[in-house]
Amino acid sequence: MTTSSRASSGELTGHDVASALQWYMDIGWDEAVLAVAQDRLAHDPSVSIQAPLVAPHAVAAQKPPSVEPLGTAEARGAVGSLLSGVSSLDELKQALGKFTGMAISKTATNMVFGDGNPAARLMVIGEVPDAEDDKIGRAFAGEAGQLLDKMMAAIGLSRHSEEAAKAVYLTQVLNWRPPGNRTPSAAEIDLSTPFLEKHIDLVKPDVLLFMGSVPVRALLGRTESMTKLRGNWFEYKSIPCLVSYPPSFLLKSPAKKRESWEDLQALQQKLV
Repeated sequence: MTTSSRASSGELTGHDVASALQWYMDIGWDEAVLAVAQDRLAHDPSVSIQAPLVAPHAVAAQKPPSVEPLGTAEARGAVGSLLSGVSSLDELKQALGKFTGMAISKTATNMVFGDGNPAARLMVIGEVPDAEDDKIGRAFAGEAGQLLDKMMAAIGLSRHSEEAAKAVYLTQVLNWRPPGNRTPSAAEIDLSTPFLEKHIDLVKPDVLLFMGSVPVRALLGRTESMTKLRGNWFEYKSIPCLVSYPPSFLLKSPAKKRESWEDLQALQQKLV
């Protein structure tokens, strides 16, 4: 069928459609009346045309305010506010109890502060509380603590001694147990360090014993492995500090007790 015969029969040609669309655009009719295109040639005139119901656009749900990660300036600022004016171990313990910027404080059973004689010449700093420490709320309270007591007794020291020269004071970098005894995160160490520094300032020890790499990292900023750090002397604010294996490690690797004994002998000489 030719173009002229299609036109005479009433059938729309492509030219007709294009012309119609152009005319619609010329008069400003550039939107469909209905949300869904209708086939008007096939539509039954007896059926009324109803625009389909269109669901309103869903309003995008607002995201809840993001929780600031540990180690932010705000959390560090809170630490500074809590520590201002602290001049005793009791006040430091109270400040730690008020600190809400450490997520693990909400999962731990108890805060672990310290144990022993604060007048001791030797201050031992461990890494993190274990399950028994967390349960009792005392530093080095479990099996690792029992081994530590034996190690200290071997050089004539005790956490229970009232004589400063024979006493030991114990604490840890973190005051709350990380879930599952996992390794503390950099942010957790970062937030704990100011409290630990204040702890040392208040105890005023003559010698520090770092048991594990976490206190070395927190107070000296060193990240070497324990095999390189162990047995070496460093200084923290003019206080000599010795690095040795933590007792929890010695329970798993008893062959390393020989090296720990060498460290204890060196520690004993320093305290003379």
